[in-house]
Amino acid sequence: MAQPYIPGEIPGQPAEQVGYAPPPVASYGGEMPPMEPGKPKRTGLKVTLSVLGVLLVLCVGGGIAIGVVLNSDTAKERRATVSVPDQVAGLTKKDEPELKSVADSLVSSLNSQSGVKASVAAFYAKPGDDEHLVLVAASTGKVVDPGKELDDVFVGFSKGAGVDVTGIRSVPAGPLTGSAKCGTGAETASVPAFTFCAWTDHGSIGQVVFYNRSIDESAPLFVEIRSAVLHRT
Repeated sequence: MAQPYIPGEIPGQPAEQVGYAPPPVASYGGEMPPMEPGKPKRTGLKVTLSVLGVLLVLCVGGGIAIGVVLNSDTAKERRATVSVPDQVAGLTKKDEPELKSVADSLVSSLNSQSGVKASVAAFYAKPGDDEHLVLVAASTGKVVDPGKELDDVFVGFSKGAGVDVTGIRSVPAGPLTGSAKCGTGAETASVPAFTFCAWTDHGSIGQVVFYNRSIDESAPLFVEIRSAVLHRT
């Protein structure tokens, strides 16, 4: 990147939008080095903890414009709350201190951003299968243009975290409506392969990182996770 990424600033976005990348635990300022020939593939929790600095960027708009009239669907989406249940989509919430510390740090940082009302974050996996760890983060707040915000999430992630997400395509948002997309990040020496999915609606933005899963494998889980995490009153 030409300039270091500063939390709260995403190049090319209006000033009223905000972005967040968790405090990096490794440097991603240059090109990732190639994997050494014959080097065993690293999987699971150890790898996950080494790349937490490239996971999430949250973009939230500056609120509703003066004079805009809310329709009933928009008003319902604005009545959003989020939570991280112990079980979701057949996955169990992880309770390792290192992962809980990262999730708590994400929540604290997200809640400090302008326009964010409440945030949650947690790691999930099937018991004994940390190779397919899942990171979930979601926030509530007024989102004026969900479609644009969704694109900005992916732009912000790539620029802020220094990790290219490619093959981005729309995926079903599920019964809660809104917009959703997923893209993939290729495995490097420092980062395992992952799928990055995000949703936006007029009252929430959520992001999910699926380690070592394709988009086709991740998209159905993404809908289940969103339905378990996002609630409307």
